[in-house]
Amino acid sequence: NSIFKNSKKELFIFKNFEEYFNSTDIFEASKISIPAKYKQKDIFNIQGCDVFYSERIIESFKNENLTGYDVVTGYFKIDIDFY
Repeated sequence: NSIFKNSKKELFIFKNFEEYFNSTDIFEASKISIPAKYKQKDIFNIQGCDVFYSERIIESFKNENLTGYDVVTGYFKIDIDFY
């Protein structure tokens, strides 16, 4: 299940989209659960999040001294769970 944080940093798991949509609080993703078929992808974009790059792509960026991207850690990091 995907996990979201509200403005008070409390964690929530919604039963369905309607429950999320009807909530009056503001949420941001903490962990996103997506089908395992996406695990082999190097780049993907999840609606409401941002673009995700595989470790292989990040390592290539570093090896080629590319700039202009951010590796997010800490509070704003979003974990991905493949089911």
